[in-house]
Amino acid sequence: MTANLNNSPEKYIERLIDILKKKHVLLRSILSLTQAQSSQINEDSIEELQKLIDEKQHVIDDINKLDEEFSVYFVRLKTTLKINSLDELNAAEVEGTRHLKEITAGIINLITEISEIEKTNDDKSKEVLGKLGGEIKKINQGLKVNSTYSPRPANTASYFIDKKK
Repeated sequence: MTANLNNSPEKYIERLIDILKKKHVLLRSILSLTQAQSSQINEDSIEELQKLIDEKQHVIDDINKLDEEFSVYFVRLKTTLKINSLDELNAAEVEGTRHLKEITAGIINLITEISEIEKTNDDKSKEVLGKLGGEIKKINQGLKVNSTYSPRPANTASYFIDKKK
């Protein structure tokens, strides 16, 4: 009877809610890191920006692990209830379903917010790179002009020198 209780839809939903709560915390961290990236892009601080990106990747890796675990339990839940999607949980009237859907909606909203900031950051990054590219082009043009008007030492080959004694 105990084994059956652990495989109950309620236990699966409980586990899914627990996973989603952890994911929500990690997504909050991603949001914070993404906002920090915005200020670093504005300040042109490449080293700090790279640190944030590395930290963000670590959190993304943790989220991916949670997503894999979520998938396992969600497949078990769907198999147990003989449903195909989260929307069909209402018909099953399993305890915790509403809470699961609320957390899922909160995560979707958080991902949307992160996505919007990421798009803005991407646009800012392209703008910064464009400015940097323009500056590099100006420097290269300056170097060309400089080399054109600067006298170069004559590279006379030694075979033109007459060695008569």
